[in-house]
Amino acid sequence: MNSAIDTEIAQVRAQIEALRHRKSLLSTSLIGSRRTKLALQSYDSAQKPPGIDRALATLSETSSAIAANNARITAGITAFRVKDPDPNAVNNGKILGVRLDLYSTGQNSFVPPYYLLFRQFEDGVLKLHQHTIPACISLRPILRKHMPTKDEDESAASLPGHSQDLHAFAKGVRKELVGLTTRSDKIEALKQSYAFGAHGRYCVKDVKAYDPGASNIELELRDGTLVKLLLRSSGDLDKVTVRMPQNADIDEKRRIEKAILECSDRIESICRALKDMKQ
Repeated sequence: MNSAIDTEIAQVRAQIEALRHRKSLLSTSLIGSRRTKLALQSYDSAQKPPGIDRALATLSETSSAIAANNARITAGITAFRVKDPDPNAVNNGKILGVRLDLYSTGQNSFVPPYYLLFRQFEDGVLKLHQHTIPACISLRPILRKHMPTKDEDESAASLPGHSQDLHAFAKGVRKELVGLTTRSDKIEALKQSYAFGAHGRYCVKDVKAYDPGASNIELELRDGTLVKLLLRSSGDLDKVTVRMPQNADIDEKRRIEKAILECSDRIESICRALKDMKQ
């Protein structure tokens, strides 16, 4: 009885959240439309109804946000220059910065931007100075490939055809960040999808992500079975390992593996697939 009530409450909450999200989208679309803008700006200063100034301010903020989001979606990589305040900094403190923007489908918003800061030497060579890239993403191989320096790779720097390519480096780093964000979104969706309080031995009891790179997941089923998932960089399923309690039927293990592998491109549907398995 309690499990049925909990399920209904969870469904109602999900519907409320979906309606709130839809309301936000419709409000943004309405206030950001050209027709709305022209209608609000058509009033004379002496004939303005109450609330028009506030609506115009909201319109201005929304238009700026839409323009910024469009720029972040279409570009994703932007460069800027800053100056190191240290008086002893190399080459008068010239710093070239790169900003990387990513969108999270799970959060329905942009994640905080990532930054790469390069020292720029007199000969034009760039060397990575600081960054905000997560430690689970190894920058060294991408640096050696696209941004070789004498300190990083003496032979690569001295060979013709191994000039620095900042754009290729930024694209390579952003690709890794996109993969990390995609995997994190899918794991979060998987956590939200498993049925709390549901009955059945194949229902998922717990979901755990073990590594910061969001590649390894462990599912615990109600009968004690442990399922380990390995994700590709794209977030799709790469490998499944099922460890069942002692004296378990091997055919049962294969059924679980098959049900999970059928969800390889949508891991968030694994919990439902296991729940629907016949016992």
